[in-house]
Amino acid sequence: MRIRNLPALATVCLGLAIFCTPAVHAQLLDFDDFESYAVGSGIAGQGSWDTWDGAPGVDSDVVDTYNSTAGGSKSIELTPADDVVRIFGGLTSGAFSFTSNVYIPSGQAGDYYFILMNTYDGSGSGYDWSGQIHMSDATGLCNADNVSGGGGTFGDAPLVWDAWVEVRVDVDLDANLYQAFYNGAQIVTDGGWFGAGGQQAMQCLDLYNAGGGQFYYDDVQVSCIGSCGCLPFDAFNCNIDCATNDVTMDWTTFLNVPGGYGGGIQVLRNGVVLDTLPGDALFYDDLNAPLGLNEYQIIGDCTGGSTTTATCSVACTGGPCPPPIAGDECCDAIPAVSGANAFDLEFMTDSPDPVAGGNCTGTFLGGFWSDMWFTYTANTNAFLRISTCNSIDTDLAVYEASGACGTKIDVACNGDSCGVSSDLNFSCTAGTTYIIRNGSWNDPAAGAILTGDLVIEELCDFGLTGVIGIVDCGTGDVALGWNPAGFSNYDVLRDGVVLASALPFGTTAYDDIGAPPGPHTYEIVGNCTTQGTSVVTEVNVNVQGGGGYSDIIVIGEQPSGIDSAAALQTALEAMGLVVDILPGGPADLPCITDASLERLWYMGGTYPTGRALTAADGVAIAIAQAAGKHIYAEGGDIWGFDAATDLNLIDGIADGTADGGDNFLIMDGLDTALGLDVSDLQDIAYNQDQATGNDWTDELQTTDLDSLGPNSALVWEPDAQAFGAGVGTCVFYDTDSGGKVLCQSWEFGGFGGDQNDLAVRYVGVLGGGPSSEPQFRRGDKNMDGGFNIADEIYLLAALFSGGAACACPDACDENDDGAVNIADAIFGLAALFSGGAAPPAPGPNTCGEDPTPDTLAECVYTGAC
Repeated sequence: MRIRNLPALATVCLGLAIFCTPAVHAQLLDFDDFESYAVGSGIAGQGSWDTWDGAPGVDSDVVDTYNSTAGGSKSIELTPADDVVRIFGGLTSGAFSFTSNVYIPSGQAGDYYFILMNTYDGSGSGYDWSGQIHMSDATGLCNADNVSGGGGTFGDAPLVWDAWVEVRVDVDLDANLYQAFYNGAQIVTDGGWFGAGGQQAMQCLDLYNAGGGQFYYDDVQVSCIGSCGCLPFDAFNCNIDCATNDVTMDWTTFLNVPGGYGGGIQVLRNGVVLDTLPGDALFYDDLNAPLGLNEYQIIGDCTGGSTTTATCSVACTGGPCPPPIAGDECCDAIPAVSGANAFDLEFMTDSPDPVAGGNCTGTFLGGFWSDMWFTYTANTNAFLRISTCNSIDTDLAVYEASGACGTKIDVACNGDSCGVSSDLNFSCTAGTTYIIRNGSWNDPAAGAILTGDLVIEELCDFGLTGVIGIVDCGTGDVALGWNPAGFSNYDVLRDGVVLASALPFGTTAYDDIGAPPGPHTYEIVGNCTTQGTSVVTEVNVNVQGGGGYSDIIVIGEQPSGIDSAAALQTALEAMGLVVDILPGGPADLPCITDASLERLWYMGGTYPTGRALTAADGVAIAIAQAAGKHIYAEGGDIWGFDAATDLNLIDGIADGTADGGDNFLIMDGLDTALGLDVSDLQDIAYNQDQATGNDWTDELQTTDLDSLGPNSALVWEPDAQAFGAGVGTCVFYDTDSGGKVLCQSWEFGGFGGDQNDLAVRYVGVLGGGPSSEPQFRRGDKNMDGGFNIADEIYLLAALFSGGAACACPDACDENDDGAVNIADAIFGLAALFSGGAAPPAPGPNTCGEDPTPDTLAECVYTGAC
């Protein structure tokens, strides 16, 4: 039994040998020591190297700083974000070893990768990872990430700095397994090569620096270990000269296929053999190929009955065209003009050109069915906009070409940007002719509408960006700004009215001095005089007066039966307060924390003309309250119907408020015991805003759970407690920090009592308001509004010769020491004639209160203030 089974066991062991020992019986296929490249050159485009997805700015440079090749001097350096790939074609079977030497300098904080992928198409999609070796300065380890999800045993090894070490990954594609080694230590055992979404292939080696330092690779090589079959072509490229219809083909093979393909290489076009070439041939020309789409194959014969095949497809549309419909093919493209160009795709055929799309991923590009071709020559160095907006579902592509329709270079493309129609723009060069391809997104059904306009515009700049409007809270001025752009000149409009026109090229700012209070829409217009076009960008700004307001009333409600905001404004101004009134919501106020602002009044109104607070309004109110501004909010639905905002966290009102009804008609005042007492006001009529409708007055209760302390109390309740005990319509919250908060579910303008008196009480408990202290000018002793020698004569006469006493002792207390005597006259004379200090606040030139407490008699100042 043992003797008969021994050969079978030996076969198994031999099959596994490639994963049990380092690189057994390896046949070198590809090797790059970078010695043939110039120092300082980027590796992309040399050998078989490229950057990830062909992206700029991530290339690795050839350097001579470190080297691991005997007798060599060069390697490649990967700095942070560098990402280079070596793409393999056709490796779908066999066992291979991928190795490289890696050098990591010490003293860094980087993450470095050696990655192998079973799927890589280089176009922004179509990726699947198999093996990922991760070297980390932070952990001091090299480990493998299970990126395929295919299972296996994963470990790590100590990271080596300041020395060359080998990274190796051995792959058995047929067994779907791989092993990984770092510095001779195995860190992956029987890892699954591909999982769900992957494939049995090896398509890409990716060398990547995730940042934090630089590192180096050298001696990158691929070897066949075990049986690799007939090795595939490494790359196969086809190119067309559409002026002659000549097709040139070139390919690469793995380096050490001895003598190339022993049975030769066949070249086929559309399944027909064109030629049989020697096994080491690397190129072939098909002269004057037929028009249309041609598929080419090269078949390498490895002898012994095994072959490998590579294919590519090209479309020849140059040379003599058959009698076409104008615009049906690139070689008969229609010259387009600036403006609208009518198109009709009904009788167009499908062009054989490959579908562009690499630079418009994600725009729902289709198949360019029934496509139509145009050309356009740019008149200026400008931004060229091409669109089919308001037409059918289209695809657009723009190319530059070598020759009339030679090798086309993608410039721009778009699937959907204005609905399902296409819209693209790019920077164009004067005198350059661009080829435009316009096709249907899908294969159109019979009778489908396939007409529209291809609109071409040359703009001296495609758009205005970064447009902002900032209000100066002290002056009410609006500072407008925008990013630099290339427009010939600019216009600025406010609410459709021109403020400035033809501001010169290079302008990026404009100041609207003393803008009127309220919301405004500003338009910045960039004009292209050479093309006669303009681009308009808007910004909305809410101007909060010119600053200095103690009270701001924000009108949320729509016009209705009661103008509550006007009633409150009248009452506040009767107190001598400086009031501004603006429409909208608290979030619209640019100066909500302005130093002069003491109270914010929000008039939300009642159903159906009320306005709900937005989430942004709630945030703005909370910010103002935290800044010490006192808050008043009224509205019939804020607490019992509308969505909660941050106001609900700082209003002292219990959650779960009832929506209320139509029975709030008479109110009784209460003593809050928190500084607001309206208990003397009983049986006060409330005039509802909706005389014939329902005001839905929310039924409010207090809470001690809000975030600013437990001190809240009812201010008003319906007559005879119609809502029930402890349920009212107004709550005062004596907060532990920031401003005080007063909220009510009815409109101030509907209050049937003395509204001026009510406003005085509300302002009194909220804080701030007009001062009762007299105002005067210090040093203006005779109260004539000036400060001069006459004031000192007046004081000396009052003190020593029976002159009239100072009617405002604070004005005569020139040095502000709390007394009126000869020292004040001496102080004043020094200030006037010998460079002495000016009289203290409020000073001789400004009216104000005395900031210093004293025992002087009351000031009766009759001068100008």
